Amino acid sequence: MLTLKLQKKRLQLKINPNKKDTFMCPFFMPKLSLLLFLLIISAQIDATIYFELNKQVVASYQKGISLNYAGFEQAQDDLARAQPSNGLVLLLDNYKDLIRLLIDENQKDYRESLANRNKRFNNLELADQNSPFYYYCLSECYLHWAIIRIRYNDHARGANDLRKAALYLSKGQRRFPEFYMFLKPEALISAMASSVPENFKWLSNLAGISGSMKDSNYKMDELIIKIRTTKTFNFVEDELQFIKLFVSQNLMQNDEEAFVPERRTENPLLQFAHIWQASKKQQSKVVIEEIPLFKTRISGLDFCYIDYLKAEAELNLLENPILSIKQFLACSKGQTFIKAAHRKLAWYYLLQKDTTQYRSEMKLVKNLGSSYTDDDKQALEEASFNQIPNSALLKARLLFDGGQFQKAINLLDSNSIAYNSPALRCEYYYRKGRALQRLGDFQKAKSNFKNAIIIGEKLPLYFAASSSYQLGIILLSENDREGARSYFEKVSHFPNHAYKTSLDMKAAAQLSKNY
Repeated sequence: MLTLKLQKKRLQLKINPNKKDTFMCPFFMPKLSLLLFLLIISAQIDATIYFELNKQVVASYQKGISLNYAGFEQAQDDLARAQPSNGLVLLLDNYKDLIRLLIDENQKDYRESLANRNKRFNNLELADQNSPFYYYCLSECYLHWAIIRIRYNDHARGANDLRKAALYLSKGQRRFPEFYMFLKPEALISAMASSVPENFKWLSNLAGISGSMKDSNYKMDELIIKIRTTKTFNFVEDELQFIKLFVSQNLMQNDEEAFVPERRTENPLLQFAHIWQASKKQQSKVVIEEIPLFKTRISGLDFCYIDYLKAEAELNLLENPILSIKQFLACSKGQTFIKAAHRKLAWYYLLQKDTTQYRSEMKLVKNLGSSYTDDDKQALEEASFNQIPNSALLKARLLFDGGQFQKAINLLDSNSIAYNSPALRCEYYYRKGRALQRLGDFQKAKSNFKNAIIIGEKLPLYFAASSSYQLGIILLSENDREGARSYFEKVSHFPNHAYKTSLDMKAAAQLSKNY
């Protein structure tokens, strides 16, 4: 185990007793006293904050990254008493904020954490600059808070934190080029920078960052090789695997090609990653099967989102999701996925031919929750139309999301006469194209996607933009790089729609990765 402990020498103040007193205006004396007090306190903090990687620090980190939050809090309390001046304990406190605020999504906790964050950052900035951990910890902490702020819709401050993360990273790499753990924040910053869509370019400009998905992948793979070789930081591999999956699923690849963790461990973080990825890959049965075990392995966290994923999987299999949705709504302290949850309830009632309950739930979609996530935006969009969805298209969508692709195609074709508007026809071609794509019939899939683009290019719906993205994916797999590029570039040019941010990001990431 590496032990790195560096500490600055104490600042010594020497006073000459033989020097005669000089006159000082009383107005300035309190200010001078305050200045001297601050200098002495700063010097004391500067002298005592060091960085030591030891067994206790590693054990606490592993509790946090394993979502044993109750154990993580206790371990941090113990570390705060035993090693109050260890800067790595401050980094782990930042992990506490990251985990809790992203999972619980509690606005009150978010506001309270801002005050602790400022105190923590002030202490870190006064720590020992002769250690590479000084720059690494500050870069990681600012990166954590960039992610938190963006998650809480505070984009401008998030961009500023991202800028500071990149700044400390750059300084640290110049001063300690041999410290390979800098590859971790570098890879994530590069991925975030490369996938910013056109309407959010001001964020990357404000942060002053740039990067490419190809470089991000290379850095992350290089880091994993190094930690396996040296063994010094091998305890961070589960987190690295999770980051790779997150970047892959959200920013880089289509659902069928997304990264799969190289190893299955007992770590609940990777188990959640597997459940979440299964939900994106139309594997609803896997989601339902793995959630009960996952719930037994976490502690100290209200992981409400897992109930939302379960309800979604149940509905995709045309099962009753009411209990799971009610559990999610009762648990959630935040505002995201509330609209989407009520919309899923509405869909279930519609499948039962209960239009009264459908309309009741869609009213709640308008009045409750935020429209920050793509799912919530689309729920609000449907509620604003005040039109009951075509039942065949809705059921085909659920069959596809549940992995029943051929059944979805059969249902779509058996009701094709009912698609009597441009919006319905556009959705029909898109949904059929997606099902054909998953079945490997790429020629027919391309034909359907092209029809969806022609019909829907002026409509404020996501079907044409998503068809353009999927055409790019297919053409890329067929080595038609220029054809793929044209469709990826076209994605951001469609009218505003519910999934615009995420689709634009994915298209930008593909262009960054491949061109």
